[in-house]
Amino acid sequence: RCMKPGESVVVQEYLMRPMLIGKRKFDIRAFCLVASVQPPVVLIHEGMYLRRACEPFATGDLERRFPHLTNICVQKHHPRFGEDNVWDLAQLQAHLEQRGLGSLLAEKVLPAIHRVMATSIRAVLSSLSTARGCFQLLGFDLLLDDAGLVYLLEVNRNPDLEPHTRRLDGISPPSWRT
Repeated sequence: RCMKPGESVVVQEYLMRPMLIGKRKFDIRAFCLVASVQPPVVLIHEGMYLRRACEPFATGDLERRFPHLTNICVQKHHPRFGEDNVWDLAQLQAHLEQRGLGSLLAEKVLPAIHRVMATSIRAVLSSLSTARGCFQLLGFDLLLDDAGLVYLLEVNRNPDLEPHTRRLDGISPPSWRT
C-alpha cells in the first residue's frame, strides 16, 4: 500500500532466534533521563534488569502471549510469575559465564545498548520538552539474539517503575551517570 505524506507507520520484524535463559525468552529494560535538551544532558541508569517469560519459547504458536511477550504487565498474570522472572545484570553475567560467554556482557552487549540509547535519543531530541526544569524519563526495551546482538524493541516515555518483585526495589533508578 502507498503511504500518504505525514502518515506514521510501525515497521517491525519478529526475532525468531532470541537468546534464551532456561529455554525462556527475556528482554532487558534500561533507563535514561533526558535532563536538558539544550544543551543535551542525558543520564543513563546503570541498573538495567531482565524481564523473563514464564513459559518456554517456541516459534510454533506465535499467538500465545506468555512465551513471547516478556513485559511484566503481561507476565504478572501468569500463575508462575515471581522473583525468577526478574534478573539483575549480575545474574545475567553469571548465566553467560556458565555458558562460556563471560566477556559478552561487558565487551559487546552493554556498549551496544549504550549506542542504541544514544542514537535513539539523538533521533528524538528535538521532539522532547525544551521547557526549563523539565525532564523526560525513558525506558528502553532491548532484546538479544542467539549471537548476542542487541535489538531495540521499543522506547517508553512513561516507563513502569512499580516494584513488581523484591529485586526491582534495588534496581529502579535512584542513581544516575552521565
